[in-house]
Amino acid sequence: MILITGAGRSGTTYMARALQRCGLDMPHERVGRDGTVSSLYCFDAPWYPGKKHAVPRPEFDVILHQAREPLASIASIQTGRSWSWTCQFLPISEGAPLLQRACYNWLIFNEEAERQAQYTYRIEALADAWPTLQQLIGFETPYSTIANLPRTVNARKHGNVTWNDLREAAPEIYDDIRAAAERYGYG
Repeated sequence: MILITGAGRSGTTYMARALQRCGLDMPHERVGRDGTVSSLYCFDAPWYPGKKHAVPRPEFDVILHQAREPLASIASIQTGRSWSWTCQFLPISEGAPLLQRACYNWLIFNEEAERQAQYTYRIEALADAWPTLQQLIGFETPYSTIANLPRTVNARKHGNVTWNDLREAAPEIYDDIRAAAERYGYG
């Protein structure tokens, strides 16, 4: 059973559709025959929002960490509809400023996914990661099968954020965000 996870708004819906196109039963935010693509299963929680998630969290044989460029991801995380579940994993309150919550969300969820994962890849460099994903997940479908799949699946309109915005919103973790971004290959 496979889990692909990371921070929310990192392209998990797109990745689930891509893997389904390859014949794998790995839906978004629920468990299929082959696993799931879910930011929520990044944590083993006593409950999950919605009715699609199995409790307790299933045992996964392979865990992969999907990262997305931090500025784009954090800007998109701000569009989240509910913070009550997410904030239980963040060392700040649900009432903290939205950009600060988004910064913590990106950092904490990515670090937890990275800690568990056998492999970390950038969604923007999926073509380069494809051979390793094929090996770890156990499928042989060529990347060309998904090359034309629209990347705007589940896209939400959002504003832009800058590194200076992040430094002002969450100065206490700004250096950690930059360090994680560097580890994941974002200069």
